[in-house]
Amino acid sequence: MKITKSMFQAALLGLTTLSVMLPSMLYAGDIKWNGFLNATANISDSKTPYLGKVDDNGSFDQTTYGFSGAAKINAKISVAGQLHMSIGGVEYDWGYAQYRFSENATGKAGRMKYPNGLVSEIFDIGTVNLWVRPPEAIYGDTVEMMFEGYNGAAFNYVTGDDVEFSSEFYIGEVDSGGDEHKRMLGVVLKAEGENFKIQLAGTTSTLLTANAALPENDKTRTLFSLGVEAQSEIVNVMFEYANSTIEDNSNLDIEGWYITLSHSMDAWTPHFTYQSSETVTGGPEQTSFTLGLNKQLDPSVVLKMEYQQVDPTNGGLFDAQPVESTVNFINLSMNLVF
Repeated sequence: MKITKSMFQAALLGLTTLSVMLPSMLYAGDIKWNGFLNATANISDSKTPYLGKVDDNGSFDQTTYGFSGAAKINAKISVAGQLHMSIGGVEYDWGYAQYRFSENATGKAGRMKYPNGLVSEIFDIGTVNLWVRPPEAIYGDTVEMMFEGYNGAAFNYVTGDDVEFSSEFYIGEVDSGGDEHKRMLGVVLKAEGENFKIQLAGTTSTLLTANAALPENDKTRTLFSLGVEAQSEIVNVMFEYANSTIEDNSNLDIEGWYITLSHSMDAWTPHFTYQSSETVTGGPEQTSFTLGLNKQLDPSVVLKMEYQQVDPTNGGLFDAQPVESTVNFINLSMNLVF
């Protein structure tokens, strides 16, 4: 079981809340169970691993399975949680209690998905996002622009009619593979209409590295992101930009962006993505493009096929600089929900 101390504390809070509320939940008969499966295969033409996982031997390591439950306790209180299974084991992915103050305002506490990206709260669910692997220039574990989740509390307020405006304020902490982000404060602002969405988000936290001797230890890290979605009959567009800065460590400043164009034709969706990731002062960087084709087999199942070409400099997001000037990938997945 892969549960860190901070995740265990959040899990304990969630389980305690659940145990208190379980009798009334069972009595109400209002528990909803859901799940997803992402069966994924990736292969490249390089011996150098990409994202620590994919090389010319091929990899199925990004296959994942999730199982979630949610219950409405009464008109104001609800609880939900999810377990996430992968090659790394079973993780407590998220779990929280939510309180509805009014039609416009809600608060929640526990472990939540990180809300700053356009797909950061849903990228594990392959049927509701476009790619086999969301653009790694922003969503990759190597760059850490977006986290899996955080432990803490959040307040959300929504208003508007034809255009919906929402604001989410959150506090908490993140444990990301040895490094910790403490005293985290964040805000997400959205404007969303029938055919568009604009999202601005920012987070500040104190970075505590696993190696306390590193210069970035106990420094303030700031993350900023901008996301835009627009749909039309001809083309759908997604664009995201994100950057990371660390106090007194400008050599570690990172920025990434991508743009995706797609078009849906009945059950088929071809798409194209161009993305870029770079360390601002000249460290690891890369550009890549992806050509993809999705087939909706039925409302619950999607088959995805992608060709990706990556051009790395100073290693990019590879474990080291490949001998090849460009590296080619084939990414395949079958995604389902139940």
